[in-house]
Amino acid sequence: MHNVTGTEKHKLMFGKKEDRKMRKNVFFYCTLYMITLCLIMTGCNKNEPEQPAKVQTYHVSIQAGKGDANQQNGPRKALVLNGTTLTASWKKDEQVSVRNVTKNADLGGSLKAQSPGVQTIISGDLTGTINAGDELQLTFLSPDYTNQRGTIEDIATYCDYAVATIHVESVTWGSITFVEGIADFENKQAIAKFTLMNEAKDAALAASDLKVEVDNNAYNIHVDPATSEIFVALPGFSDQTIKLTATVSGKKYTYTSPSAKTFENGKYYAITVGMKSKVYGFSIDDTHQIEFAHGNLQYNKAATSTPKWRIAEHQYDYVGDNNAYLTFGNNDPNNKHSVGNVYFNSVKCSNETDDLKMNQESWIDLLSWSCKDNPDPTDMSGVRTDFVGGGFKDWGEYQIYDPLSGDTYPANTWRTLSIAEWQYIFCYRPNYDKLFTMASIDGLPYGNVKGIIILPDDFDMPSGLSFTPAKDIFSHTDGTNYFSYTDNPPYNYDNYPDYNEQLQDPADENDSRFMYNKNRYTLEQWTQLEEAGAVFLPAAGRRMRFSKEFYGLDWEEFDAVMYASIQINYWSSTPLNNDAYYLGAHIDNANSHTIVSDKSALPYYGLSVRLVRDL
Repeated sequence: MHNVTGTEKHKLMFGKKEDRKMRKNVFFYCTLYMITLCLIMTGCNKNEPEQPAKVQTYHVSIQAGKGDANQQNGPRKALVLNGTTLTASWKKDEQVSVRNVTKNADLGGSLKAQSPGVQTIISGDLTGTINAGDELQLTFLSPDYTNQRGTIEDIATYCDYAVATIHVESVTWGSITFVEGIADFENKQAIAKFTLMNEAKDAALAASDLKVEVDNNAYNIHVDPATSEIFVALPGFSDQTIKLTATVSGKKYTYTSPSAKTFENGKYYAITVGMKSKVYGFSIDDTHQIEFAHGNLQYNKAATSTPKWRIAEHQYDYVGDNNAYLTFGNNDPNNKHSVGNVYFNSVKCSNETDDLKMNQESWIDLLSWSCKDNPDPTDMSGVRTDFVGGGFKDWGEYQIYDPLSGDTYPANTWRTLSIAEWQYIFCYRPNYDKLFTMASIDGLPYGNVKGIIILPDDFDMPSGLSFTPAKDIFSHTDGTNYFSYTDNPPYNYDNYPDYNEQLQDPADENDSRFMYNKNRYTLEQWTQLEEAGAVFLPAAGRRMRFSKEFYGLDWEEFDAVMYASIQINYWSSTPLNNDAYYLGAHIDNANSHTIVSDKSALPYYGLSVRLVRDL
């Protein structure tokens, strides 16, 4: 055993003291180092995971619900009809756009459904700026409710608008976690299935078009083929009246909900409605109303496989002529032009009497006045005046075919207005001067068609359209039952266009001589007016016979169609001695300031006929 000397003991004791001091220093510095390191790490943890305020790419992945009943707020989507329930599921690769609500910025890229099903994972790369705490809005589809096709498939493709809101929990090296475990998509529209029935609800109505109006918004649905069950996507609404207008074989049917309705977003509604036939009334005296046929009356003299009488397919249709004359008593070949838009077996029809004498099947619509003793509407005989005394045979006494519905109306369904009834419509019914005007329907495949628009007694102007009524163009002359152009400056024939000018269409929109310039409509705009009940009488002109003896002409007698696209001439049922009354109007007249009037003509003239039926 070694004995420790005093000196050694002193050294040993001194060494332990030094060692203790050193250990304390090491411990101090180690502690200081650790604190510093913790501060540095804390600073890194605070700043590194949080993305700097610059654009970069993030990878995002989250579970998405699209109709699962176990979701937080129940089923959202409703796109597949299973009995009386609509269910839904994601399609693979359906895309979701993302917006950073907090930063008020859209993110580039999109998220895609990775698999089909009620739930799926949506993932993808997004470009932009995202920080912890940001609110993101996920949107499926940008909806277009304006022109739907009435099927679930169409809604799923174009109207299935849904939104989910999620919140960013953390952002670490371009990867993002969210507070929510699932993106809960909510529909932003309701879906309704309207089953269309007649008013008695004992027969289905197969509609080709359905207009749904809610809270000053209109949704147009075109269905092909026509069907009685139509699906419609509608943004939710509360305590509003629903108005439906259906087109069924060319006829209008309407339905207005008897009480206010509420449609909630994300819900499905199956509704059966009984629809009334849409009727627009025009007063013909203080107590009675009529409705107009949807087109001029047409006649096919040689018809074998087709009806001899029919209503024109469109209100603006008129047969016209292949060699119509511009001015009175002028058979100069340079004074002719082709007008009209009616065809038979792809051949343009004509009111020319030469064609009529050939007994070919062809439609005409300028008809001689219908005498009981000689009802032939093609008879241009000068002795026809002898038949007036026999009285009037109404065109409505015939069976008349409707090409829109495919139905043939029984005899006496329709009739012709008397001249007093024409006068009442234009001169005496309440607000008469606000309910008609000169107009032109522009942009048709065969050119513009001019005429008169007459509005029903109760008329609601479609949104976005304008209408300059007669009261702003004409002034009423008391006691004469006609309107005259408001002379400002005083009337001057030199201020009005001649007939050749009138055929230069379209006219200068600022030329006040062309009175229809104040009301020019595209076909789409006219369709809206027609759906609201407007009637259009086209300026189809007249068919005349020029007798050498009667007119003192230097050339041989001939028949001609004149003033097409310039004059409106519609027969009444009222005779006048050896003549018959008709409604006359000029779109623009260089020779007279009379616009709408009761006139008379020889019964062998060929004029237009627009039938009516009593309400």
